[in-house]
Amino acid sequence: LRAARVPLVGALTGPEDLVQAFRSVAGRLVPGGHFIFDTNSVYALEQELFTQSNVPWAQAFRYDWRSSFDSVTHISEIRMQFSVRQVDGSLHEFNELHHERAYSREEIHDALRAADWEPLHTFDAYTTRPPRDQSERWFFVARRR
Repeated sequence: LRAARVPLVGALTGPEDLVQAFRSVAGRLVPGGHFIFDTNSVYALEQELFTQSNVPWAQAFRYDWRSSFDSVTHISEIRMQFSVRQVDGSLHEFNELHHERAYSREEIHDALRAADWEPLHTFDAYTTRPPRDQSERWFFVARRR
């Protein structure tokens, strides 16, 4: 495999888990292969940008998310409530709970290097511009050594 795109970083709440995941991806790519991934920025999680909802109730699909950030553990907890109006008019409701760790760009680069990757680029989401202090999402490109 010469390229991979995998959503995984924030869901790994321990730095050692992050290194292990990067090693696992490296084991599936040929030397010189590229790994492209993205993650929420520290800013997005610290500012609790995942506290959001799409009101009004008249919509067929509704969500209400509440996030809280622990500045000691760097883990954001996001409680998600969903409501989906069924064809018969009834309402199907369900909840999800997500935990996501805020990694700095430096922590991610260090974990990549520890797992035999060469960090090549970090971008502000959906652009080719460098990240800003208030970037909400980062894209990373690394090459397997």
